[in-house]
Amino acid sequence: MKRLVYLYELDSVRNSKKEIVLGQQALFEEIVKKGNTVVLSYNQLTDSEAFLYAVKNPDTYAEILKLFSLGVLKVSRYGEINTPSKYIQNAIEKCNAPDKNAFLFSGLPVRCTEKELLSKIQKALQYSDVESLQTLCDNTLGDDEKKRLEYIKRFVEMILTMSLDSSSGNPAKTSSKKSFTEFLELIHSVIAQSRITKQYFSMPAAIKILKNIEAAIRNTPNGNALIQNRTIWISHINKLKNTEAACLAEAIIDLCYNYTVEDSISNVSKRYDAGNITSFQNDFLKRLKDYWVLYQENNHIFHTGDSNTTQIHEIPLPPWDTAVRIISEDQKLEKYEKTKSFSLNQTPRATDCAKEKKLWNKRLAHQMLSRLQTAFIYIFIFCGVNYLMGLIQENLLGLFNSLILNEIIQICGTTVFATIIFGIIGSLISKWFHLPDILESVQSIGIGIKDLYRIITFPKKNSPKHARKV
Repeated sequence: MKRLVYLYELDSVRNSKKEIVLGQQALFEEIVKKGNTVVLSYNQLTDSEAFLYAVKNPDTYAEILKLFSLGVLKVSRYGEINTPSKYIQNAIEKCNAPDKNAFLFSGLPVRCTEKELLSKIQKALQYSDVESLQTLCDNTLGDDEKKRLEYIKRFVEMILTMSLDSSSGNPAKTSSKKSFTEFLELIHSVIAQSRITKQYFSMPAAIKILKNIEAAIRNTPNGNALIQNRTIWISHINKLKNTEAACLAEAIIDLCYNYTVEDSISNVSKRYDAGNITSFQNDFLKRLKDYWVLYQENNHIFHTGDSNTTQIHEIPLPPWDTAVRIISEDQKLEKYEKTKSFSLNQTPRATDCAKEKKLWNKRLAHQMLSRLQTAFIYIFIFCGVNYLMGLIQENLLGLFNSLILNEIIQICGTTVFATIIFGIIGSLISKWFHLPDILESVQSIGIGIKDLYRIITFPKKNSPKHARKV
């Protein structure tokens, strides 16, 4: 609870249908079921299909944006690039090279050859003018093209909002960070000590591949810098035959990259104790096993090379509207209790995990009971006020009728008098006591029960019938 968490499940290379579902589920579980804050790297923000599927969907886009403003979704600043807007503008500058024909980002369907569109995106980011992109979505376009441009507009709007909102940013880490090669060396040591060749018969060949690639990169100009780049390693692996050893080598590189990114994030809570080699070994072996199972079940494809195509999947998205309500109510509860926000817990996530989950579940239960209690109190007050108003109305109208002799005037006067006078009095009482409409109170109870049901059953009830094509 109240940890800053980096999710390996949102890695940009995990883009199969199964991995997108797992990524969305991991995101929902950390925020709603564990009470943590998820921090994204710039790469995940722009390239992670597992994250961006909720942004692509118009029905969930506003909810994801709200989670950023609530501070439970953040983007990690890195180096001198202090905003997501600046990160994308820098990428556009590189994309303007004459020999470029790839996509700007795998999660953003804009090719480097679309100079006019890139220019408009860059200007929209520079001048915080997302409405300038509205002219792109005219009625002469086909449905697919219109959807693409509408998504680009939403994406740019999200980037601008996050860049201007301090609550959605995580400060850059100023203390020491481990490099990619330092983690790779640590992984080599773990593999040598754990003797896992019985489980991974291709491991010796995979290690040999990595050693050969490392030597090849170091022998190239600027090799000491290039060797820290995952893309360089993957490009070398893709030149080899598609063997199990090559795929295993790629899996190791992917995990090494994520360990490096996670370590570059300030205040992040890791699943392992950085000062304990056994803790790191257990975490690495667990992550490698889970990743390799995805490959064996054909839910992750290694050795694919660069891909400029975006696949369309029908996937079950989590109930992000429930997430927004849960976090909003929790923050209101904190404010009401006059408690300060909990400081971020940086101890390994395995530490006190069960205890923290129990505390968060208690907090959720307290929140749900408070919501239901408030709704029932409002209903009780509403009914009480209406009952008193009825008594007053009956007595006053009786007096009014006794003073008026004409029967027609009695009927008309009673109707007008009741409508105006008691309408005004009822409105004033509702305003003074902040009473919602009776229907709103009943709806609040229904929504509270629905949210509780969703949390308890997720992801079991997150079935294909709720899937949305994006």
